[in-house]
Amino acid sequence: MTTQTHNEKLAINVNDTVRSHDFDDHSTTGERACYIEGTVEKTFTNVITGYKMHQIRVTKQVFGGEEKTTFAEFAYAPVNGSKQMFGEPTYGVYKL
Repeated sequence: MTTQTHNEKLAINVNDTVRSHDFDDHSTTGERACYIEGTVEKTFTNVITGYKMHQIRVTKQVFGGEEKTTFAEFAYAPVNGSKQMFGEPTYGVYKL
């Protein structure tokens, strides 16, 4: 089994299986565990905001530490390295 480096986990491509976190602490258990998992279907530039985004076909959603049984078909996450509202880069999407 090959272990991915941190940078390899951040390099996301179409067809990769990923986890996208809602919060910077990237919790996977407990109350702050809020994320989706799925497959990247495309990467595009949002014409309104100008941000590069991943379109992810959702296969799993965890909110408040609990796995949900119903969820949206797609979720949209900023490409790693994109600037957040206050200027810090976002790194919330990881290759699984």
